Amino acid sequence: MPRPCSAVLCFLGAGFLMFQDTPVSAGSAFSQTKQLLCMYKTVNHLAGAGDPVKLKARLLLGSSKAQSAETQHLESSYPDTYQITFIVRESAVDVARVIDADVDKLECEISHYYTQNTQVLWPGIHPASDGEDAWFTATVRHTEGVFIVRVIFFQFQSGFGEKESPGSIFGPGSETLHLSAVFMVYSKSPVVQTGLKKESLLHCAFSVDHQADPSITWSLKQKGGRTKRLFKYNGSKKQVDQEGQHAKMALEEIPKGNASLLLRSTTLEDQGIYLCEVSVSSLYVEQNIQLEILESPRVTLNTASLSLVEGEDQKLVCDVAHYYPLDVQVQWSRDRSEGKMLPELVKGVLFSSHKYNSDGTYSLSSFFLLKGSLADDGVRYTCRVQHKSLQIPIRKSVKVMVTASHAWTPWLLILLILVLAGLILYLVTYHLTVKTSSKRKPY
Repeated sequence: MPRPCSAVLCFLGAGFLMFQDTPVSAGSAFSQTKQLLCMYKTVNHLAGAGDPVKLKARLLLGSSKAQSAETQHLESSYPDTYQITFIVRESAVDVARVIDADVDKLECEISHYYTQNTQVLWPGIHPASDGEDAWFTATVRHTEGVFIVRVIFFQFQSGFGEKESPGSIFGPGSETLHLSAVFMVYSKSPVVQTGLKKESLLHCAFSVDHQADPSITWSLKQKGGRTKRLFKYNGSKKQVDQEGQHAKMALEEIPKGNASLLLRSTTLEDQGIYLCEVSVSSLYVEQNIQLEILESPRVTLNTASLSLVEGEDQKLVCDVAHYYPLDVQVQWSRDRSEGKMLPELVKGVLFSSHKYNSDGTYSLSSFFLLKGSLADDGVRYTCRVQHKSLQIPIRKSVKVMVTASHAWTPWLLILLILVLAGLILYLVTYHLTVKTSSKRKPY
């Protein structure tokens, strides 16, 4: 007659890290505290309808007597903080080394790992005769994208000499389970940003608690849901199945736990979610790595300096070229040279349509018509460009010099012409008069 499963095995699902009401101080390193507090979302079959239930739990690394004493202290100080405690004993899979970061920057998810009624043959593990072997998987993420870790644990029913706490997760008290980390896959680059025609390394590493021949598969999931297999390595047969030469793995690094993939001369088609799948025996862990293509815009103005006469019109153009992805923000601002006032945005700015370039990038222009005014003399006009590829915006400026117009100049020219004409007429008349008077009279 099969034994009924424990409350945790029946109801434990995925959950999320919470730091409320925890004894861990802000900024504490996980290597020091060796604990993560989590909120679990489970299904309560005891309620009869499989209703979701949120549970608080704690993950502790190590099982020494000193830590057991610390566990009892925390339980007495925070009796209602958690309903489940997972104590993870030390093993060859060093979880603490990989996720050594401030606990307030870590997120944790835990779920029951279902083996689909398959008995997992694993060195040092002897599952119960009825197949109830209690595997768990945990995911730890760094909130700033520094790393992501997935670990598979095995639950030891005996607690290797430590007595489990009484009570049910849906009743008073808390329950303690004893685990051992047996298999881990992690990435130190869960999000990779690169440019076109660059080499990109997608980091994926693994650790197993015994000598094993893992099988590794790399696939690319593109927009639209299409999945393309890039590389497959069969550990037991030492066989490689590769799609082209664009993606490459260093086979000599696999025994060292390195399953990273190198992409050569990236293109826009390389964007997507890369799946690093590592399997050992019947256990399987998948790591997702997102690759984004970013190309920074090139910004130029149609003039480096501008001198105008009052009333003269001049078109100012800001060309933004070869950027990716499409979204870009362009603003024109007017800044007085005195620096005593904040820059003001220029009104009436127009934009060209986005131009699609042959390499897949985009370009556009932003422009406006400037009418020369003495109020703009010494003013600096700046084109500010913001894009996802830029840590700080690009700014290109032009200083405007305006001189006053002289409205009386045309009239002065006319007057000068009239004076000259009159002078010429006078000289001609005078010359004729002198010539006539100088003739000899006949008498």
